[in-house]
Amino acid sequence: RATIGWVRYAPFLLRMTTSSEEEYQSRIQAMREGLTDIGNQIDEQLSWDGFKAMGPTLKEYHQRSSGDVAELYQARKTWEQIVKKL
Repeated sequence: RATIGWVRYAPFLLRMTTSSEEEYQSRIQAMREGLTDIGNQIDEQLSWDGFKAMGPTLKEYHQRSSGDVAELYQARKTWEQIVKKL
């Protein structure tokens, strides 16, 4: 479960740390391919289904990452306005 948590966080972190959309897309694609492959391999070794969710989870959180970053900037802007009023 902790691994899936980090996979959920990865698109947001990449959006915040990459210098271009092209770089972001490239890194996400590489992660998606790697996580899907290794997730299936780990599940096969452990006879469990938990890790094969890493690829689909990354895809889901990648699709919402732009909105997550926009919400962060809006919250930051709102917080700055609140602090100015204090």
